[in-house]
Amino acid sequence: MKLHDLRSKILSIPLMKLIPDTMQERLGMIFLWVSEAEQMTEGEHLYEEGQHDENLGCLLLDGAVIIRKGDHEPITVEGPALLGEMQQFTPDQARTATVELATAGLVLKFEWHEFVALSMAYLTKAEQATLKEVITRSASKRFRELYDQTVEEALAKGLAEEEAASGQEAES
Repeated sequence: MKLHDLRSKILSIPLMKLIPDTMQERLGMIFLWVSEAEQMTEGEHLYEEGQHDENLGCLLLDGAVIIRKGDHEPITVEGPALLGEMQQFTPDQARTATVELATAGLVLKFEWHEFVALSMAYLTKAEQATLKEVITRSASKRFRELYDQTVEEALAKGLAEEEAASGQEAES
């Protein structure tokens, strides 16, 4: 993929739409500078729940991933998307979920430390605060997606158990 095409894909990430226009180009370039493109195949893992790694972030440019948290129902995220941001908000910096490619995909891998260092160099303090807020909102949304799915599972399981109990009472 050509540099121009990579840049266009980066700028199409939903997170980028939350960034003011005046920052988007610089932020897109920062992602390009700190990232290494990798074509990945279906079934490959980006992260393992509980894993401690080199503080790796990813931009899924093409393809889809499955995110699994414990025994809960997995969610699917299609590219383009930022991945790996939730680790930034855990006290022990452990991965909060397993992320596996559902399809082949193009991923830009980067180290968060490098991304933060370049952001500090090329963004104003106010822009850095905006970026932090947007990434925090992105992580919060992902937490809610996992949590809401968990709540739905619990409700469905509770209803099924109630129905089963009602059926047993009716038989008695």
